[in-house]
Amino acid sequence: MNLDPGKDTVLSQPAYEYTHLLASLPRMPLTLQTACSPVSEITLRKRLSAINAIDQARLAQLRLLVDWQSIVSEKDKHSQLAVLSSLVQRVACGGLNLFITQVIDLRALVAALVARSQGNTLAGDWTPSQLRGVIHQHWQEPTFGLGRRYGWLEKAQQFILNQQFYSLEQLMMQQIWRGLSRLANGLQYDFTALAVYYLQWCIIDRWRSYQADAAMVVFESILDALPEPELSDVS
Repeated sequence: MNLDPGKDTVLSQPAYEYTHLLASLPRMPLTLQTACSPVSEITLRKRLSAINAIDQARLAQLRLLVDWQSIVSEKDKHSQLAVLSSLVQRVACGGLNLFITQVIDLRALVAALVARSQGNTLAGDWTPSQLRGVIHQHWQEPTFGLGRRYGWLEKAQQFILNQQFYSLEQLMMQQIWRGLSRLANGLQYDFTALAVYYLQWCIIDRWRSYQADAAMVVFESILDALPEPELSDVS
């Protein structure tokens, strides 16, 4: 199914449908670090099945914003970022415009850090980010001259140099969570509010998977540290 609603499409979902849907969902936690998923995936999928196909397509495309694993695992990171950014621009609407622009900038900065750490350069229209010119102009500077504006850049650079991509993704999720939390303040019951809720749920789900992975690593290290059991002959 090829749905391309475009930026200026008027959503056909009645306002009361958003009100009913959002009112039926539990409140999101305030912080990510201590967050537990307020609703199960099965329940959320069931609730979202009630919205129209255009909105469902937009939510699916917006989820790419928080898919940070792709930016460090794809071989062609430059093209992947450009395609993603172009795709996300098509689903922008209302209060999401500024947030999407900010995430595009954030992803562009990380893509540039990754490319530079691998000895690569970026050329052409590799991203629609407004920071592209600044990045090119200050390519040799550790944080592209943007360290004061983006306080997390130095830490992201260290994670990349140390190949700590899980930590990098968690750092980026924290930045996106903060942006979503700011956007959530004062929202009406509309598609933007639903998109914010859905993206926050996606981030929590990803965050919890890291916690589970970390717990398994600790558990396995404990098992590895245990002495080998002695075998006794049973006659």
